[in-house]
Amino acid sequence: MERPLVCKSLRKRSDWAGLVPSLLQSSSPCGNWKELQLDTHDVAIPFHSQRVFRAIFLSPQDIASAADLSLSRIERLYNLDGGQDSGIFFLLKQVDNQQSAVPALMTLQLQLLGKWELPVIPVESVAAVPAIITTLQRQLLSPEASCKASSPAISLLPFCSDREPLAEHTVNILTDTTSDFRDLVDKVSSNTVFESEIAPLLDEDADKFRRFWTDDYVVD
Repeated sequence: MERPLVCKSLRKRSDWAGLVPSLLQSSSPCGNWKELQLDTHDVAIPFHSQRVFRAIFLSPQDIASAADLSLSRIERLYNLDGGQDSGIFFLLKQVDNQQSAVPALMTLQLQLLGKWELPVIPVESVAAVPAIITTLQRQLLSPEASCKASSPAISLLPFCSDREPLAEHTVNILTDTTSDFRDLVDKVSSNTVFESEIAPLLDEDADKFRRFWTDDYVVD
């Protein structure tokens, strides 16, 4: 199996500069990390049957000041394999220590809707990324993952939470009660449908999932 790769250009991006050293020093179920120049993505994680999960890293600053560049990177990532085994890590940090990052996250979700079915993994800080990637690697390497080719949106559905990832039981309920990712977004956007059909089944995870998608923010 190939080693996981991280793009060296992250060192030049102020929001993510500390990530490369952290990954190079961290352990990985796929072997030690290797730093290379990657043209279309920021990390590449190999798993079953020579498949590779690829992702890019975005921050509120990217959405605010480099929207066109960010959209171009998203499109290139999606076109690698039609969005299969791909995702976006989004940094939940305050802008200028005052503004919430959530409006930028909502802007990103709106930009993706109807164009590219790519899941977004919110991360609280750069320091939290290695542990999240390790969890993702173990999920990709599990026997269940090798037996079924789920959509990228469903693969990363556990991370659609405003706090810690959703429980496996919650993910199973969400996929069982909706026909696809668009149907899931439509239902959670409809308070009546979500509250009556889905929320009672999710226990504490209902609030985490609801807030991730439906909290009201001003988005420019």
